[in-house]
Amino acid sequence: MNYNVENVFYVAKEVAVDVAKWLREVQGKVDKYEPVKWGREDVTRKIDLEAEERILNGFLREHIKIHYVSEERGVIRTCDKPEFIVIADPLDGSNNYVAGIPYASVSIAVAKYTRNARLSDIRVGIVAEIFRDKVYYAIKGEGAFENNDKLKTVDFGKYPFILGYLNKESYDVFKEIEKIFGPFKLRSLGSASLDIVYV
Repeated sequence: MNYNVENVFYVAKEVAVDVAKWLREVQGKVDKYEPVKWGREDVTRKIDLEAEERILNGFLREHIKIHYVSEERGVIRTCDKPEFIVIADPLDGSNNYVAGIPYASVSIAVAKYTRNARLSDIRVGIVAEIFRDKVYYAIKGEGAFENNDKLKTVDFGKYPFILGYLNKESYDVFKEIEKIFGPFKLRSLGSASLDIVYV
């Protein structure tokens, strides 16, 4: 089957919802929380890898030609001539998830494949909440939705929202942002995709 962006959107949405549901079902099973790899600022747990595998398999089952980019394992080339790039954070907010804090999600974005893909090439994005039965998605040119209801945007005028995570390297960047916009508040609840969706 030849897939277009609309077909891939439906697959991505179904996969995100299925993985979020599975994560809700296995939440609290501490054997899945075991760390398997330590990064500079993050830890990869068994549950992260299992969720990642479920996302990848969801696309492969449908025979969609993709390159898969994930937080846990980087770029996975599933074929020689991909049609799409799938970018996923299989468990965004894993520390919240492990602690039982109900603020975590599965996020998937899909872009048409180009050799030098950019953020602007993304056509659809899906964020499925793990602890609540909510899915948010955006389709380029069609707007943003919550559980199939179109969302309205709010113009914040001269008070922009700045989302980010503060670490040693980003501190100087935030100081530069403050020079441009003036004083601002930095807020993060532990799931970048949900932070973006809620703003």
